Amino acid sequence: MEKGHPEVPAEWLKREWRARRLLKNVHLFISGCIGPCDVANAAKINSPSGEIWLGNLDGFEQYRDLVDWASACNQAARVLPLPRCLMGQQLSLYRGDTA
Repeated sequence: MEKGHPEVPAEWLKREWRARRLLKNVHLFISGCIGPCDVANAAKINSPSGEIWLGNLDGFEQYRDLVDWASACNQAARVLPLPRCLMGQQLSLYRGDTA
């Protein structure tokens, strides 16, 4: 926040993760910069099928949607597709052709 970025509701996230019993299956780490440096409030989701990066999370609703998705993935015992409400936050870390 000291750099003008929106607040991350870290304490709420931790409480919600515990309340939804996600700790054993869906791990949450809150840290400083995880990169990319030009994107504020980034989240990285690791799964057996790869990484999902989200960026510019700027409102409580987006964090709530992230926790709801994590909870749904936990209940389904697999990584579900990213919900439409978070697709606008998905980052592509590599630009250009993949050929």
